[in-house]
Amino acid sequence: MFKKVVSIINPFNNTDTDDKLLYIIKVILQYLFIYIVGMLVAEGIVIGLHYALGYDVLNGEMMDENTMLLFKYYGYIISIFTAMIFIKKVNKSSIDELGFNKKVIDYVKGFLPAIISLVIIIGILMLLGQVHFEGFNKNIDFKLLFLFLGGFIIQGAMEETLCRGFLMTQLNKKIGKHLSILISFIAFTFPHLSSFLEDGLLIGIVAIINLLLVTYVFSYLMLKYKNIYACSGFHSIWNFVLFGIIGLNLSGTTNNFSLLSFSADKNFLMGGSYGIEASIITTVILSILVIRLSKNSKVKQ
Repeated sequence: MFKKVVSIINPFNNTDTDDKLLYIIKVILQYLFIYIVGMLVAEGIVIGLHYALGYDVLNGEMMDENTMLLFKYYGYIISIFTAMIFIKKVNKSSIDELGFNKKVIDYVKGFLPAIISLVIIIGILMLLGQVHFEGFNKNIDFKLLFLFLGGFIIQGAMEETLCRGFLMTQLNKKIGKHLSILISFIAFTFPHLSSFLEDGLLIGIVAIINLLLVTYVFSYLMLKYKNIYACSGFHSIWNFVLFGIIGLNLSGTTNNFSLLSFSADKNFLMGGSYGIEASIITTVILSILVIRLSKNSKVKQ
């Protein structure tokens, strides 16, 4: 019995099973393998590059913060390729199953809801006196801004490929839409946990709720368009506009090279140091967006 269970949950075993619990465990193990391998390979490349350029990593010599962040984002492309290779070689499926079909134009369909949502959230917070426009950044580094645009495109595509394209899609074959979305939410939330509670439990709870809501946004976009592009477009443009254009905190990360300059209070309404992604205003706007998408997308179980 034990050997049979181990065989079923073996992430490299392509045999099917009707046991839903074992199937969930198997898919989660597959996801973890893809995630860990992608991260380890990317980290190895970055460390090797540091040594090649004369940095002594073991003694704490590293490149500047922006360069390291860019390395992190561009390194995510390894995870995308890892997922593609896994789905083809282990699951014996096409990368279409991850959502990579020919309708690449759907990518831009994620832009509008993301930008409109951000404009409404920032507008409300400005009216409430939480956010203040300081003008245009006079020291803007357009080269760096462009590099971050590319980085956010890759970062958004990686998270959607792994959480929605792989994890949610594979789980949805056996356990249905809502449980699949919930598990993908847990996987999506885990990397953010360390920064949630820095401003207290209440803000942390709001941040988790908002991540659940945006997980539904991403999931409904993928299920609606039947590809990875629209949700990746929403994800990437949200991050880039918030971080690179508006210049407010992105999941607790700050920058000083955005196109515009805004200042913001760090209280509960604003989401503390985590930023608007932990704001109750964002909760309201994302809730409206989820309701709208759930009605218009005609998503079936």
